[in-house]
Amino acid sequence: MEFGAREMMLALGVLVVLAIVLDVIRRVRNARYDRIHMSKRKQPIFDSDAGRDEYGSELPGGGARVVGYRNESDVEEMSRAVRQRAEANKPKLTAPFKKPEQSSLFQEDSVPPSGPVHVEPAETVPDSSGEVTENEAVEEDVVERAVVEKKVIEKEASGRDTVEKKASGSERATRKPASVVSVVVMHLMAGEDKVFAGQTLLDALLAEGLRYGSMKIFHRHVGDDGSGPVLYSVANSVNPGTFDLNDMEQFTTPGVSFFFAMEDVDDPAAAFELLLGAARQMATDLGGTLKDESRSVLTRQTEEHYRQRIADYCRTQLSGIE
Repeated sequence: MEFGAREMMLALGVLVVLAIVLDVIRRVRNARYDRIHMSKRKQPIFDSDAGRDEYGSELPGGGARVVGYRNESDVEEMSRAVRQRAEANKPKLTAPFKKPEQSSLFQEDSVPPSGPVHVEPAETVPDSSGEVTENEAVEEDVVERAVVEKKVIEKEASGRDTVEKKASGSERATRKPASVVSVVVMHLMAGEDKVFAGQTLLDALLAEGLRYGSMKIFHRHVGDDGSGPVLYSVANSVNPGTFDLNDMEQFTTPGVSFFFAMEDVDDPAAAFELLLGAARQMATDLGGTLKDESRSVLTRQTEEHYRQRIADYCRTQLSGIE
């Protein structure tokens, strides 16, 4: 079937008419939606809203509804109430904790004395053998006092030789005190109810290279002729711990004490071996008994304990641990 010009014009006219009809339908529908409006609120919600703008409601297309207005006095009063409530709710600070002070054992002596206090020596207690240990306490006092006096003398000597020590860079000047007990003490005691004769004791001391010197006691120096630093010292076990060379023939003593401070010698281990050898020889010559610092008989185990303590001290000095 062939279409002519007449048929094509009819088809085109139908399409135009259809397009016009569709456009009319669209316009009618849009006009109907445009006529839809939300009704305005004519009645006030609250009694206080009477006389206010009728458009002052919370609507999607309008502003927020005004509930009320505040004057400056109301604002200040509310601020004051908020501050008072905040102060009331603030956590209360408790009183600071006061550390309790330790009360004195002696209530009448609440103020510490400004001067030196003299302490009465404790009563001596009999040991297992029934003998009083008073001599042991005296020996301790003698050794301690001898060590202190020796340190004082060495400090005075070091003050005179300050320039020489700075030049030589002495290591002992820079040594730090260690927690290990640095004083080595050993006792040579006569038998029970026996004493050492002064002249015999003097000969034994001189034979071991000891020389009479400062503090009126004997010292073993580095040099056999009494020269050089002191390695160890020997004091009388009887207070005040000194010897009287002018009266050695009548002099007697129940024992002597060998001692040295490890910080005062360059090689504490060597000084101990020298002290131990001299003490053993004198014990053989005089017929005495070697005892340790606690007045117990010296044994091999005690000797090893001395050596271990000296090794701990030397290691502490090398590591710089106080």
